[in-house]
Amino acid sequence: MSPEIEFPTKAAADRVRDQHADHLCTDDDRRLTTVTFTSDTPESVIDHAEAVATSEQAAANRPSIEAVELTEAEKRNLDFSRDGVNVPKARYLKGLGAEYGIDAFQHVDPGEVDNVTDARPILERAAKSGGIDRGGGANYDDEATERQQRQRREQAEKHAKEGCDHARDSCEHGQPEACEFLAEVCGYDDQQVEQLLSGGSTTDETSTEQGLSGEKKGALQRSWGGYKAAISEIDRLLSLLEDRKATAQQAFAAINRIREQAGKDPLEPERLHEQLETTQDLAVQNHAEHR
Repeated sequence: MSPEIEFPTKAAADRVRDQHADHLCTDDDRRLTTVTFTSDTPESVIDHAEAVATSEQAAANRPSIEAVELTEAEKRNLDFSRDGVNVPKARYLKGLGAEYGIDAFQHVDPGEVDNVTDARPILERAAKSGGIDRGGGANYDDEATERQQRQRREQAEKHAKEGCDHARDSCEHGQPEACEFLAEVCGYDDQQVEQLLSGGSTTDETSTEQGLSGEKKGALQRSWGGYKAAISEIDRLLSLLEDRKATAQQAFAAINRIREQAGKDPLEPERLHEQLETTQDLAVQNHAEHR
């Protein structure tokens, strides 16, 4: 007798047909959701087909996950720098948690599950153990507590590093508040701060400081800071100038292409040349001093 296995959808039946084409009975009809195998089909093939049918039927019976809007606080807690963390995924994860009456984010890290459905077993266990929204919110499992604490530590470390990196850049450009932040929060000593202010080298800037103390030394450092801030601003403007130069050249090239199509001779961007000549000396002088 030819064994027959029924699937909840024709797509599932056809996948099994394609996987085990060598064992299909001649009476098998691809228009149907029932797959008919030959009488000598190995038991392992039948077992696999039955397992697929059971799994597909369970998935068909399972209610679909409904996305739930996130609060502003929940959005802020998402670490988008990690792979697999995004708002749509978090919304569906929150909706899945609502099915069990628990806060999904207390038990599942969005970055640690590939698909939202992968979180279902975790949330089922959490619900059975009395999740955060059941029993007054105090009985969620140790795994969730540890994950939450780890996330908070990682987020705090990330914010601290970003703050120190930003303060370092600002201190190099002569901002005294940033230098104080490095010393008080980031653990920099006076020598490290002075090296940042001096660009990391022992030139006239630091050698002069060795002969000063107190108020004069502070005034000298502030003056160096003002100088560096001005140099940094000049560098920014020169970079902006390069961008505008490229834009002007591209626009003028387009003008000449249109003129050529109209049978007219190309023009020279004389005004652009004049402006570039005016700024060239400033650029050379700035780079010479900045070295």
